[in-house]
Amino acid sequence: VMDADAPDPAMVKDLVDRSKNPVRVLTRIWSTGKIPHHWEVINYLNRNLLERPELAQNADLIIEEAPLDRDVTVRFQGLNLMRLLKHPGWLNNSIYQLEDPDPELRSFALKMLERGKATNALPDIVKHFDDIDQDVARKARGLFEAFTGVGPAPEDAPPDYPTDPARSWWATNHLRFPSTPMLQPSRLTAELDLAEVTLVDTNQAPIPISTFAGKPLVLGLFSSWSFPST
Repeated sequence: VMDADAPDPAMVKDLVDRSKNPVRVLTRIWSTGKIPHHWEVINYLNRNLLERPELAQNADLIIEEAPLDRDVTVRFQGLNLMRLLKHPGWLNNSIYQLEDPDPELRSFALKMLERGKATNALPDIVKHFDDIDQDVARKARGLFEAFTGVGPAPEDAPPDYPTDPARSWWATNHLRFPSTPMLQPSRLTAELDLAEVTLVDTNQAPIPISTFAGKPLVLGLFSSWSFPST
């Protein structure tokens, strides 16, 4: 299981189910750092936590790292797991995702805030009225309306009616919803300087990417464990 590119889900389940210390096994699988292994661990927890709540008692490492995983699917599952467990970090991590460059993550963070009825996140939701991604901006306004009851102006609104009722309401009521200073979770991933990356060719000879400096370069990235990717 540890050495496999992608562990067999049935084998993982059997291994964990038969263990006297299932959390220790899950943590060892998680600690391989491999994305497919993270998938299996987080899926196992999500599937079995309701029937086996004791799994969460010593799984802090997994629960706290999953929402910041480099894989989007693991992040989604990790945030949802935190919310179900009512973990104190779920709100912080959801708001943190709102600042991610990926609009899919920002959209999912809004969904998490909606599921958790996080009205104390209104200051962060309002910031995304002007999100560069129109779908995220639309969802931010929809969530604001769900929390406050303030939506777009009706078609038959009188001339003196605010053109943007949500912003007008917020300008009057924002002091009721002060921003709570949020600790920035430490990221498990870091920016990569491609100039420092060295690849290998089919003969295993090293090829520094810096060799192609000043030239157009197309990188095809794929997952070795995913048949559709290859």
